[in-house]
This record gives sequence, structure tokens and C-alpha cells, in this order.
Amino acid sequence: MYKLICSFLPAFLLAICVNAAAPAIDLNRTSAKAKQALTFCKQKGYNTRYCILIDMSLPSGVKRFILWDFSKKNIITSGLISHGCGSMPWSGKWSKDKAPVQ
Repeated sequence: MYKLICSFLPAFLLAICVNAAAPAIDLNRTSAKAKQALTFCKQKGYNTRYCILIDMSLPSGVKRFILWDFSKKNIITSGLISHGCGSMPWSGKWSKDKAPVQ
């Protein structure tokens, strides 16, 4: 996809586009978060077979919903998930829940 889009750009920009890495799940970071999640689950008596992790640092167009297998210490599957509310609290003044009825 990058090549198709970038083929219409000047040569100096083409090199930037071709070499740009698409955002993706960082396996080391995910593994560290899964380790924290496993500790939490053990303390609370929750399921220690699987957990769901969501890397909200990735853009919403990237697979960032992760099903993690604690025993195999790897990702079973990943998928897309919508964005969160950012730095705004849910149901704030700006929320659709509190929009005026017209």
C-alpha cells in the first residue's frame, strides 16, 4: 500500500515512505504487560489461562486487541478495536450521552 501511495510523490519523499515502518504490536512490551496481568489474576483468583490486552498506544487502524495465552506466553489472536476517550473522562460535558435533544 505504501508503494502505491508513495509512487506519486517526489523521489526524496518516496524513500521516507518506503522505509517507514507501520505501527505494530510490540511483543516485548505485550509480554511484560501480560506478566503483570498474570500476577494480578493470581492475586484476585481470576482466570489464569487467558487474558485480553489492548495496546491503546497504537492507532485505532492497527490490530491492538490481543488475546494472550498465559501458559504458552504468546498471542493467540489479535484484532481491531475502536479508540477510547483519550484524556477526557467518559460521560463528560462533551459526551454524546449528555448532548442536548433537538
